Amino acid sequence: MADDRDDMDEMEEMDENSIEVPEGTAIFPEIPDQVGANPLLLSLLHFVVFIAGSDEAVCNQEAGAAILDQVATYLQRLSTKEVARLKEDLAVLAAFARDQKWEAGTVEVLDTFLDDMGVGEGE
Repeated sequence: MADDRDDMDEMEEMDENSIEVPEGTAIFPEIPDQVGANPLLLSLLHFVVFIAGSDEAVCNQEAGAAILDQVATYLQRLSTKEVARLKEDLAVLAAFARDQKWEAGTVEVLDTFLDDMGVGEGE
């Protein structure tokens, strides 16, 4: 356990600028805490953008597609109330992104995320 804590402390001390990110890596912009979106949703957005948007040299596209299909399956299990909350958070995030003048493709991810995952269809 002590080793795990030491590893976590070391990771927290790392400066983001010291991490070399390979070219072709899709990275979603950082969302400040003040936006108020669910941190699990933010984590999922970062993950999905990385898997779906990174070049083949960074992430195997066939494996990524299989993983994203499974993620979509899990998201489709959400209750109507949970989907409504996600829609609210995504609307807030999209408004924030537009206010910050993010690239159109990044805003589109927020606007289409649930539809792309097959969540809330038919509503």
